[in-house]
Amino acid sequence: MDIFISYSHKDKEWKDRIVTFMQCMKQQNKFDYTTWDDGEIHLGDEWSNIIQSMIEKSKIAILVISPDFLSSKFINDTELDWLLNQRELGELAIVPLIVRPCPWEVVDWLAKIQLHPADGKALSSGKEYQIEECLKQLSLEVNRLLDQAKTEGDVEGESEEEILAAEAATEATLSSKKVVSESGYEFRTPAELKEYVANQVGKPVIDLLLIFSTKNQHTWLVATPGQLHCILDSENTWTADRLFQWSMSTSGAINVKARERSKYNNSGLVDIGRRQNWLYSLRLFASPDDLVSQIEALLQKAQHS
Repeated sequence: MDIFISYSHKDKEWKDRIVTFMQCMKQQNKFDYTTWDDGEIHLGDEWSNIIQSMIEKSKIAILVISPDFLSSKFINDTELDWLLNQRELGELAIVPLIVRPCPWEVVDWLAKIQLHPADGKALSSGKEYQIEECLKQLSLEVNRLLDQAKTEGDVEGESEEEILAAEAATEATLSSKKVVSESGYEFRTPAELKEYVANQVGKPVIDLLLIFSTKNQHTWLVATPGQLHCILDSENTWTADRLFQWSMSTSGAINVKARERSKYNNSGLVDIGRRQNWLYSLRLFASPDDLVSQIEALLQKAQHS
């Protein structure tokens, strides 16, 4: 799996810091991946074709956002088209990192994507420990996306018997029966999950929705008054105390978009506000529109409680 880094050459020092964090993570990680940027292009290479090819091969693109990035003619006229097209096809996750102050809020496609730092403040305005904490969070997000890509590959490689077993386990989960993963991890029932979330956020759980289910992972959306939470229930997230993937306020308009992909038979992608490219199981919903309707109903419950 490849990680593509898009940046202005004036931000090379920031790019190099990102690569260092990615390499640090790689040394401790179970994933085998390559971090690539145009510094890998050699004299005489057809650089435009190489960049397009690498974008098409990559699963993740880290965008180093600055005034020079946003004003780059090649990035705006060519590279972004390739990046956003791959993202729309569901083949690429885009992770923007704001490194220097710039008017990113007026860039339509950028304003719709989850940023790093989350508040949109440029890294250059922070102290050194704040910069390194943000780069750490960036690397953890990349780790999650790599894990998701691996999970997706595992799902698409399941045999018919494994798919039937996963469906039976999903039905058991939804009926509040105990389900054990392949490794022996005991998934939470809906009742246990409600209790867990209520204790963590200090608010009652209004309702929840299972959107993704495999033999080793369950992804839930959980509504509490004024908030929507994403919970990833697996042995890895439980061990690392990271069942909560994100929480968002349900005030204001939240756009929900779901889509199937021709390349994959068992899973699709859903965007919820700025939370982009989250896996959902096609067998759990009649259609992408059905998933969207159920998420919108969950959001309304949270808004009106």
